[in-house]
Amino acid sequence: MAASNLNEHTTRIQKRVIVPISRLQKGMVVEARYKPQESEAKRYMLLILQPKYNDFIHALNLDAFSYRAFNELALGQGLKYIPSFAKYRGINMPKLILETSSRRFYFSNLKPKLKGEFNRAYRTMSYNQFSIISLVDYKFSIDTQTLSR
Repeated sequence: MAASNLNEHTTRIQKRVIVPISRLQKGMVVEARYKPQESEAKRYMLLILQPKYNDFIHALNLDAFSYRAFNELALGQGLKYIPSFAKYRGINMPKLILETSSRRFYFSNLKPKLKGEFNRAYRTMSYNQFSIISLVDYKFSIDTQTLSR
């Protein structure tokens, strides 16, 4: 099993605000409590790809890759301020258009494009299994913050 990177990411939280699940937006970096079916609730840090599609949230689990890899993704995509949460930044993610089942979408559209660490990070999570969600202002590298303005 791959090493956990969750603590590395949580140390980069500059501030957080609790948000209702209905206010999630693509590109947000969130910390959440989620209870998978037939398992205990646990803490996740996620990059939201699609906030709600057929009662599922599509996200990348930050635990699956290092700060360095996440920072490179942010540098490549750029940062943006989240509408309605002006002091919080997220990653400028393109809109996912899901016209098929999430499983088919993942295998045909995402898996071939996600390299290594990001491929293991993709999650489809049940909308109703979340308890607490906090939008976080993630501390990216100075280069990422500067080049993304």
